[in-house]
Amino acid sequence: MRMKEDHMLNGQLKPAYNVQIAVENYFIVHGYVSNDRTDYNTLIPVLEKHKNAFGDALEAVTADSGYCSEKNLLYLKENGIRSYIKLQDHEKRKTRAYKEDIGKYSNMTYAVFEDEHYYICHDGRELHHIRTESKEQDGYTQTKHYRSQRI
Repeated sequence: MRMKEDHMLNGQLKPAYNVQIAVENYFIVHGYVSNDRTDYNTLIPVLEKHKNAFGDALEAVTADSGYCSEKNLLYLKENGIRSYIKLQDHEKRKTRAYKEDIGKYSNMTYAVFEDEHYYICHDGRELHHIRTESKEQDGYTQTKHYRSQRI
């Protein structure tokens, strides 16, 4: 895998492993070793290992932003596990430029009328859902498109 620190600065592949440790009440309850270089692909196997060893799912999971992915968050939701995972853009959302960007959906008003979800932009226009596109990355990524009715 490619390492974060490469003293030669040439991006060579090196033999390495990604080691995960699951901790509960200051005790190590599981270890998981993978050759996957990203953390977000290791969360579900660790949780499945816990489930197989103890017969039940955890009540809550705390992790850093490296574990934040739609796949992981959906897994946690479907299994009734509370998530305390920092979003990947958490630090960016705290900046003034992000908060003042009127094109960001998080800076718009979210509304529901007769089971239809839509956003209201800073101009007062309603942005309604027009289509959803699915991307084939583990079957979890989807993009929803919204558009204003008036131009």
